[in-house]
Amino acid sequence: DINKVQSAQHYAQKSQLFWNCGQNCERTFIPVQQAGDLTRIDMVGRAAAYGDIDNDGDLDIVVTQVARKPQLFINNSEVGNWIGIKINSKKPIIGAKITVVTDQGTQVLHYSQTKSYLSQVQLGQIIGLGHGKLMKIVVSYNNESKAFNKLGINHWNTIEF
Repeated sequence: DINKVQSAQHYAQKSQLFWNCGQNCERTFIPVQQAGDLTRIDMVGRAAAYGDIDNDGDLDIVVTQVARKPQLFINNSEVGNWIGIKINSKKPIIGAKITVVTDQGTQVLHYSQTKSYLSQVQLGQIIGLGHGKLMKIVVSYNNESKAFNKLGINHWNTIEF
């Protein structure tokens, strides 16, 4: 126990959460100062995974800890529209590129289950749209691309690739 050797040192620390502001800010990643218990509780975290645990269209986070129970952090923010994408395919498509085009810009994501050390995330992508209007989504994998432009927002869509 580090406190027995050096009482001023603390092994457990508060988690950090960053917002990807993209090109709209001076710095791409901005620290989120108020993220509920996620940034208030001291933890010895080992892995983090995310998914839409409560099916409300935003990403919730689970953090595992050393010698303690995992912590679930429910995201209750209301930031705007979203779209959920699940891809049905006869062949594996992990790593496929998903390009989301709205009237406010373009986002590019990769379809994957692994994002963090010792964890796996929900298969499928939740993409925040803010207040933008969805124009189209393009899925690309192994030199093949398909465009989808009649998808609904604020719920999950299953597409065939």
